Amino acid sequence: MNSTKSEREALIAAFYDQFLAPRVTEAGGSSLALRPDDSMTSYYTTETAWRRRPEDFKELPVADVAALAEELRSRWAGTPLAAASEEAAALAFALRRDELTSDDVSELVYVMY
Repeated sequence: MNSTKSEREALIAAFYDQFLAPRVTEAGGSSLALRPDDSMTSYYTTETAWRRRPEDFKELPVADVAALAEELRSRWAGTPLAAASEEAAALAFALRRDELTSDDVSELVYVMY
């Protein structure tokens, strides 16, 4: 494992420990199960109110952490995740892939001889 991967894993683990794990505890441990529950016949659930819109699945056009945090805060308003919007934005920027420069070769391009 290289240092970049371990740094990324550490960031993800810290975010999980600080923001996601407490939400699981608050929910009685019912979310983010560590193993399948043999007593469950199905994990399928039906939402009572559809809140997602097509624009929710488009890439967010934000240039910096503060703008992304504000966008996440507005989308997550009224949910427990709203409190983690700044940290989630910082994590997203820390984990984003660097843009390819003109001298780089895309990993999707290859040559076979």
